[in-house]
This record gives sequence, C-alpha cells and structure tokens, in this order.
Amino acid sequence: MITKARIKDFIVPKLKYGASSVVATSIDYLVFFSVVHLLTVKYTTLAQVIAYSCGLLTNFFLQKSFVFELKRTVSRTFQLSLTFSLLGLVISSLLIYLFSQFQFFLEYLILTKVIVTGIMFAYNFYTKRFAFERKRLDDFKSRATNQSSK
Repeated sequence: MITKARIKDFIVPKLKYGASSVVATSIDYLVFFSVVHLLTVKYTTLAQVIAYSCGLLTNFFLQKSFVFELKRTVSRTFQLSLTFSLLGLVISSLLIYLFSQFQFFLEYLILTKVIVTGIMFAYNFYTKRFAFERKRLDDFKSRATNQSSK
C-alpha cells in the first residue's frame, strides 16, 4: 500500500541528494569551463577529470553531513564512495570524449555536460546510498514486490 510515509521515504532522500548534487555539480561545471577556457577546448577530457574530482569531494562531505545516514566507518564509506566515483569518472569522461567527437556536441559543450550529468545522476545516487547506508537496489525491489503481493 502506498502511504504518505512511503512516498516521503522515497522522495526526501532524492531531494536531499539532488540539493547536494546541485552544489557539487555547480562546482564541477565552474571548474570544467574554467579549465576549458584556460587550456582551450582541446582538453575537455582533462577538464572533466579535474572538475569531476572537485565535485566528488564536495559531494562526499555534503552527503556525509546532510543526505545519508552513515552506517559504516567514515574511512570505509569514503573508500567505497571513492571507488564508485572513480568508476563514475571513467564512465563520464568516456561519455564526454565520445560526445565531443561530434562537432555538434563539441560546439555545445553545455549540452554535452547536461546529458552526461543526467546519465550519471541515477548511477551516483544508488552507488552512494549503498556506500553510506548499505542499501541496495535489490532492497527497493524486494519491498515493492512484498507490497504488491499483499
């Protein structure tokens, strides 16, 4: 049964995550476009690595403080978060590289960044939730299945 509490439990963490992501993404974008401006557009992948790293650190501290309930040690959580983020960095950098092979996306880098950011949002939420709270996507699916069978 869908209740207000279940809706709140589903939506509030994503809103908090979204707010922390807006701050971290703003830093990411600011650094990305600053590096591209300083080094020229030829270095979009390098700019992505630097910018993503700045956003990653910002996001970790915001998530630790405001978003997730810490159910592991801080060092273990940071290790997991860093591992997931590094994988995310590889994925996002690969996407930036692939998109920038097309003149259209190279011309409209903001669109490229927005698309890649959208793709990475879901990946980051669920991997970070696992890192902080030990919750898995399977937990959500099993609860949904149990509720539908009642």
